[in-house]
Amino acid sequence: MDKKIKKVSFLPLIFWSTIIFFISFIMFFTLHETKRYTYVHSFIHSDFMAHIPIIKSFLYGGNFHPIEYPLFVGEKINYHYGFHIMAAFLERLGLPFSYSVNILSITGFLGFLFFMYLITKYITNDKIAPYIAVLLPFFDFSFVWLVYILKHGQNWLIDIPKLKFYVCFGPWDGSIISAFWNLNIYLNQRHLAMGFALTFLSIYLIAFMFYKVDNLLKKLFIIFLNMIILISLVYIHKGMLIITLLFWGIYIGVKTVHLFFLWLKNKKQENPTNLKPQIFELLYLSLGILASFLLVLFFLELAYSQFTRPDGLKVIRIFLGFLYTSSKALRPLKISGFLKWLIYTLANLGILPFLGIIGFILSLKEGSENIKLANISIFLLSWIVFAMANIVVFSLEVAINHKFINFSILIWEMYTAYVFVKLLKAKILAKTFLFIIIFMLLFNFVLDYSPIFNSYAIMWEKENYNPVSKWILSHTDPKDKFLNITYDVSSIEMAGRRIFFGWDYFAMSAGYNTYKRRSEYYSFLKTYKSKPLLARKRLCKIMKKHNLKYVFLRGKDKFIDLNIDANELAKTLFSGIKPLYHDDITYIYSYGEICKKKQ
Repeated sequence: MDKKIKKVSFLPLIFWSTIIFFISFIMFFTLHETKRYTYVHSFIHSDFMAHIPIIKSFLYGGNFHPIEYPLFVGEKINYHYGFHIMAAFLERLGLPFSYSVNILSITGFLGFLFFMYLITKYITNDKIAPYIAVLLPFFDFSFVWLVYILKHGQNWLIDIPKLKFYVCFGPWDGSIISAFWNLNIYLNQRHLAMGFALTFLSIYLIAFMFYKVDNLLKKLFIIFLNMIILISLVYIHKGMLIITLLFWGIYIGVKTVHLFFLWLKNKKQENPTNLKPQIFELLYLSLGILASFLLVLFFLELAYSQFTRPDGLKVIRIFLGFLYTSSKALRPLKISGFLKWLIYTLANLGILPFLGIIGFILSLKEGSENIKLANISIFLLSWIVFAMANIVVFSLEVAINHKFINFSILIWEMYTAYVFVKLLKAKILAKTFLFIIIFMLLFNFVLDYSPIFNSYAIMWEKENYNPVSKWILSHTDPKDKFLNITYDVSSIEMAGRRIFFGWDYFAMSAGYNTYKRRSEYYSFLKTYKSKPLLARKRLCKIMKKHNLKYVFLRGKDKFIDLNIDANELAKTLFSGIKPLYHDDITYIYSYGEICKKKQ
């Protein structure tokens, strides 16, 4: 008997140890470093071209009060930067960059999986379903397996080990299936998992813990903790902030309706139930969310809202159908837009939404009255958030709505875990259906992870070894800003300094006016060959206007749609001016030297 108890008690330990090992392995595999280089996997490099500059700007660049977007100087940051500040703080304490980022990434990922486990345990009242719920986020329910077979034909089996790219990477490759539904999203956007963890923690505290405690002070403490969570989300992930506030509203609404029906029922009874404790609990929650909302507005103002733009251009707007219009395969079809969206959604999410609905219906039989109300609220949240992702967009970039769909997927996976348990206990036909689903999930798993292990990493030379970065760190002030005339600015970014214009996509998706800034570049770059003195005068005007201290040129680059040659530009635009720093491909000039009164 004792041996049996010991074996059972070790199963959770083995399970969670395996989960932690896999998460840690994949995080460090895609982001690691040696003494001289930081290695960023090619699949996540595009996102880290934004993450690294933000983190380094807090570490070396004195990027405080106000916090500027380091890739678009002169504008207050619209991006949620809490994760990046924490990473910079850990690096300041002495941890290597990769450890700082990966520790936070692992903590966030493990956090939302753990709270998925707890919530699934409550809503299903089952021992196995929570473990299945933890596993499902590692898998992809889309029909990417079918697209792969159609693409590779008879070679589909022998080509799998050789895959170097994702089968589908919509919207960027025009595929019908987008790149947001597998683990890739948590590797790219390291702060997303932490946002999910905080949102699930809030749901867990309010929907389940609040009613387990009978002491008023403990209830108020739980509300206070949720206020802290909401304030944290202002800085860590504003999208999850919206979802968390939305859950509070939905939950209070569901509780209010429930109390109303109880009150109607009480009126018909001779010995009515005392509803005062429930009414007061609802009142505490309502006042808590009102106070939290006011606090959130205050802290959003301090952190700078990503939903407004300084030039007054509209960002929040109606946009129907998420990214279905980006699929090249759907464009020729002569059917309604709604049917195209339906095909797109089915291709991307598979049967997961249907399994989620079935799981919810089955789970309604489980748990107490309070758990059932929480269950209904969580299910409603998933569908309201999914609808919101397909109706409203909060940025110029529609793709950012993926986070809302990702969150809905996680909730549907909790209910799907319960469906799996029921199918395991059912007859042979149901079991066969389950095994087909599992086979497709495993197939997608291999397709999603094979390219990661077959691809390559991109090296970032560390600031202590890169000669340009070392010069910048020792010869410039932390708050100095650079007018870059190239996209190749890693040496500036590793030194934590800010640049005038980074990769267009980052600034555009964050809501900045990239068109206006491009026009400023065009004002001198399109005339420097024919009228170098006039071009330099215009350049100086821009540098003075934006308080830019240095000009940075490097190599040959396709910059803002122009072919830039640093050597040619230096000889023409800066003729007779000695650069502060120069090597074979890099030039750094100071504002004082190139913008003297006498030119």
